[in-house]
Amino acid sequence: MPTFSVPVRNNEILIRVGVVGVRPTDGKPIIPEDLLDINRCDALVDTGAQISLVSPKVISDVMAIPIGVGAYTAANGQTQEADEYLLGIDIPIQLGDDESTYARGMTLRVLEVPALHQEGYEVILGMDCLGLFHITMWNNTFVLSN
Repeated sequence: MPTFSVPVRNNEILIRVGVVGVRPTDGKPIIPEDLLDINRCDALVDTGAQISLVSPKVISDVMAIPIGVGAYTAANGQTQEADEYLLGIDIPIQLGDDESTYARGMTLRVLEVPALHQEGYEVILGMDCLGLFHITMWNNTFVLSN
């Protein structure tokens, strides 16, 4: 079973993910030739989040198309509305120094949250994504298996 592991640092699990916009009309990726090298970004793994969230920078970088409006409850308990998008998100399995090998790509409905960029990451991976994997926390290490 392919596995990806990363150390937990400062009580956070940060990984690098690949992100691509998905056209809502046909479910195919939006892959502008001039953006192919900038679709990787930092993501926080958050098992307390029910849905995945992205920053406006990611939306702009992958030229995503809004599909509607959704709602999420922030950590402070307030419900917020946000634009909703379809994105393809790839979780990496790093084999040595090779960052081009990916465990799995999936299309997710995500919400745009402006404050993410200020936190030092561009994506929060919630349980809508993480629930598709086997997750283990052991010896201060996060292990994700496909």
